[in-house]
Amino acid sequence: MITEEDNEQIPTKNYTLSFQRAGILAVLFLLLYVGLWFGLGFNHNTQAVISFFMVSISYLTVTIILYFTTKSIRSSEKRLKAAWGFLTCAVLVSLLGNLFWVLCVLTNQNPTTSFAEVMYVLFYPFF
Repeated sequence: MITEEDNEQIPTKNYTLSFQRAGILAVLFLLLYVGLWFGLGFNHNTQAVISFFMVSISYLTVTIILYFTTKSIRSSEKRLKAAWGFLTCAVLVSLLGNLFWVLCVLTNQNPTTSFAEVMYVLFYPFF
């Protein structure tokens, strides 16, 4: 049986991202977005799909960061870990809703009556 003292001695990975690196990633993401926006033309449908994909990439990044944040919390802090877990699930559900929305747009279906709406509504109880 692992006691709390043993738990504190177990080395954990520290997932850190400096503010400078985060800024560089944000600038690269913005340049990619603008490059795709202008590079693929000014077709309204193409720009909408690009926007949805870029938002999905953002949601995926936030979900991964929240997941590692949740994992880094000690198991003795159950309420805090549960709160971060619900926040992670909320962003993940929103990401899935966005991906279903893009799928509906790409297949020329009506996205307002799709599974994407269910995912968007499920965001609020988790959040």
